[in-house]
Amino acid sequence: MQRVYICMPVKKFDSLPDAGQNQRMPDPKKQEYYRKNREARLKYQHKYHAEVGKYRVERRKELERELDPELWTLNQESRSRYNREYYRKNRERIRAQRKRLAEERARLKKRVQDRDSGCG
Repeated sequence: MQRVYICMPVKKFDSLPDAGQNQRMPDPKKQEYYRKNREARLKYQHKYHAEVGKYRVERRKELERELDPELWTLNQESRSRYNREYYRKNRERIRAQRKRLAEERARLKKRVQDRDSGCG
């Protein structure tokens, strides 16, 4: 089995920073800014990394398909079998979760429509 590695750019340092020369006291304004915006920053980071991960997985699958089509076919069949079995075992829970999410989306959609029409 041939492994494919996907490389991400890494920042390289010419030298290690000196431990005590360039250190300053923490800027209170900066600390307060980051403390206030922590939730928004974490939300943005989560969204960013989810997108990057999605593209990384897509790229890995594409490379596998190109480099070793037979292995890719076997992996695809294995994934398909696993997904089928998982769905059979967890059908009720999955359907309940889908129903709950659909109802939640419908409530949000109705709320937006009511707000836009001036009813809410």
